[in-house]
Amino acid sequence: MTQASFGIDTQNFEPTNESADTAFNIDYLTKKNLYDQQIHSNLPSKITFKNDYLYANFNIIYKLNNKFKIKNNIFTYKDKQITYENINTKFVNQIENNRDNSNILNPKYLRIDNKFSYIINTNSIVEGSVILKNNNVSNTYHSLFNNVTQYQSLLTTTDLFFKADFNYTLKLATTKALQFKTVFSKNNIPQNVLSESYSIDNAQENLLNYFQKSAFSKQILENSIQYYTKSRHLKSALSLTHLNETNLFQSEGLFYNNTNYFNNNFKNNKYITNIGITSILDIQKIKVQPQIAINFYQQKIDELVAHDCKLTHKLTASYAINKHSIALTNSNVYDTPVEDYLYSNNVILDPYTVKNNKLSLRLIQNNISSLSYKYDNLNKLIFIKLNIDYNFSINTYVYNVDITSNLLTYTYFQTPTKIQARSLNLEINKFIKPLHLTIKNDHHYTNNQYINTINQSGNRVNIENKLINNLYLFSSFNFPINIEEKFNYTNTKFISNNNSNYTINSLYFTSKLNIKINDEILIIGTHDYYLPNTRSNEQLHLFDCQFHYKSKNKKGINFSIISKNMLNNTFNYLTNTNDFSIQVYKTPILGRHILMSIVFNF
Repeated sequence: MTQASFGIDTQNFEPTNESADTAFNIDYLTKKNLYDQQIHSNLPSKITFKNDYLYANFNIIYKLNNKFKIKNNIFTYKDKQITYENINTKFVNQIENNRDNSNILNPKYLRIDNKFSYIINTNSIVEGSVILKNNNVSNTYHSLFNNVTQYQSLLTTTDLFFKADFNYTLKLATTKALQFKTVFSKNNIPQNVLSESYSIDNAQENLLNYFQKSAFSKQILENSIQYYTKSRHLKSALSLTHLNETNLFQSEGLFYNNTNYFNNNFKNNKYITNIGITSILDIQKIKVQPQIAINFYQQKIDELVAHDCKLTHKLTASYAINKHSIALTNSNVYDTPVEDYLYSNNVILDPYTVKNNKLSLRLIQNNISSLSYKYDNLNKLIFIKLNIDYNFSINTYVYNVDITSNLLTYTYFQTPTKIQARSLNLEINKFIKPLHLTIKNDHHYTNNQYINTINQSGNRVNIENKLINNLYLFSSFNFPINIEEKFNYTNTKFISNNNSNYTINSLYFTSKLNIKINDEILIIGTHDYYLPNTRSNEQLHLFDCQFHYKSKNKKGINFSIISKNMLNNTFNYLTNTNDFSIQVYKTPILGRHILMSIVFNF
């Protein structure tokens, strides 16, 4: 069990491993429209909120006999986060607004994982897992809009997820096996938000007084059979999969004192049958993994029906140039059904934002390709990695945004225009043995090309260029004092219709001094410097100091004293930009304070 409070970074603390769990189950999870208000901060220590955090974890493994084993995990936590923030937004049409926000977030989370395996005999095994997750969040949000309108909203979200999967594997021969798999899942996310306001501007008050209900639901039943074979250089898998998916969405929204009432109610059925084969050919220095499949799609929403038959293919190949170098390439072409944009009437996302969609069941065509090179030489203590990616999609969704002084209205629609993304990543690591220094240099460049429209003015061709450079320096001296240095430079530039709209340059530097007095005492001093926009004078210096004592005895006492924000800074600034606006976030940070920790080992 863990309890934490007052500025402890629980936003990035994931004892439940929620991010990995979400990534693993992404195809079985539904969406949500309404999101909790989160703080915008680039501080690594997240000293921008007060909280009260309680976490408990229980694990047990039952081994009933040599054939039957069960594993149970139970995770639960609750938290209360209090944050404050000022947001100033400037749009391309010269409209500007300002918000002073305070936010109280109360999540209550429970997840139960159960896994089992039963060995029937030497040639067959049954495995399965059951996951149950319930996440209840209440979000109370206060805001002062343009120093005129005060409003308060309460958002409640219940995220209930259930998934059960069972596998039966039968070994037919030394090199052949058959596997049957069944998966059933259901995810419901009902949400309700109520907003009330007072304003000397009656028109604005009408917009900020509203209620919105939104409920997504997804249910999946998936059955598959795989046949595996292998020889000396070749492994193959032939598969047949059928998926039955039902997506439901219901919403109701109303601006008070206004006749605008929005509701959505749809049921989307998808039936997908996949016949595919995957092979792995491994001959000396060459490894090739081709994958090809035929997919049959049937989609239905209300009276709209779509049938498609698509061929998907993927190829991954690698070539070992020598014992230190390897070249890799990857190509993946596939289609995905639409899931996020199936409702056509408005949904109120927050007091400033409304969203609707133009319904379509056309599949989104995706094409992903990459080329990479790795060089790893332990003798010369150097590592180099170069990766080049090119992706494009057709029939993806873009938006028109109507911007007024108090409301943004997004309308999403499919476009046959190719949406492209390019990236280049270079990483170099070198250990300089005579100096006992490790140098790491990362370069990341991305180029995204996409379209949108503003205020129904026609398609805008947008280009986003982003360059990120990171330089790290670590020492490993043979004496008690060592250093860690990190420098980051980020350049973000948006170009719309061949005109440069926004360019942001930011700098970040951190320096850490580690002093190891002996095996029991460690002192750490840290200096962080932030410059979110080189065109602004808003910069931040943070100085922290840590003292750690670790007993030599296993049953001794360990304790730490950490002094945060020794210069007693009060605000942190962060600048974000896109192709039609620039936002400056001003966030209060916790003042000078000391944290103490004592651990008793017995």
